[in-house]
Amino acid sequence: MLVFVTWVVGGRLAFLLARQITNPLRVLAGVASQMAGGNLSTRTALQSRDELGQLGDAFNQMADAIQKREAGAMQEDRAACLAAGMDDYVSKPVRVDELVGALRKCRSLTEPANGITESQKAQAIGES
Repeated sequence: MLVFVTWVVGGRLAFLLARQITNPLRVLAGVASQMAGGNLSTRTALQSRDELGQLGDAFNQMADAIQKREAGAMQEDRAACLAAGMDDYVSKPVRVDELVGALRKCRSLTEPANGITESQKAQAIGES
């Protein structure tokens, strides 16, 4: 009987120890997956002081560095696109408010001024 109780208690302790290791690894894997999908704003919330907590901190620092590097690259891309004659630029990850603003600008550029189309303007000045 004592062997059985020892076996059950030992098994339970091994299970709890394994969960303490695998749960933070799952969190880190989820964050890595989100970052790989383009979500550079995601961070880990691991609060432990052990190696897994240090890994989580390193992960967050890496995400910060990548995000800063990307922001600088995006500004250079924006400047290059505007210099090449583009009217506007929407960067990734796409923010809905920026996309809506760019689409509104585009729409206002394609709508005829005062309801007069280009063909009506041409007819008015005698061009066909």
